Amino acid sequence: MTALFTTLSQPRLALGLACALLAPGCAEEPGELDPEVVHALSRRPGDAVGLARSGFYDVDLTLVSCDCPDYAGLEILTPCPDTATGDAYFISVELIQADGLILIRMADESITGGLNVDGTFSTGGVFDLSSPLASIEYVTRLDGTFDPESFNGEFEATLLRHLEGDAVTGADATRTNVDCGEHFELAGRLGL
Repeated sequence: MTALFTTLSQPRLALGLACALLAPGCAEEPGELDPEVVHALSRRPGDAVGLARSGFYDVDLTLVSCDCPDYAGLEILTPCPDTATGDAYFISVELIQADGLILIRMADESITGGLNVDGTFSTGGVFDLSSPLASIEYVTRLDGTFDPESFNGEFEATLLRHLEGDAVTGADATRTNVDCGEHFELAGRLGL
């Protein structure tokens, strides 16, 4: 009994023993694309002041990776562009700044989050793509930075997306598990 008490008085061992005994309460840390993490960051303002970064940006997207297969009949579940890894393509993005909060509109998607005085920003959105044929959660996260020294209308960012759920796919209406994602690097500049 004394040996057990001595062991439990050591903080690291006590925490390890507690986790072993209460395993469900010691879950792994959520990842950067965890829906709850992204939902929280999408509502967290930064400490920036002003409206200076608002405007339309010309953005180069470079595909780093995409592991989403082509789901027949469900093109919305096939976000991967028709381009090879390392290739870039271009989109227009609208950014609206209200002090430490920003809204970014890309195509049919709007994400929100915080902008800091040092030029860093984290935005995201969690979307429900459920329909009679699918039950899908779609998570988008965009983290980046503007030049903090002298705003010149340029930013760099990383865009991550994740789809998870299930859908009816193919001519035989098979129920398919969906768990895939894509990663892009962005370089944006304020349009004239």
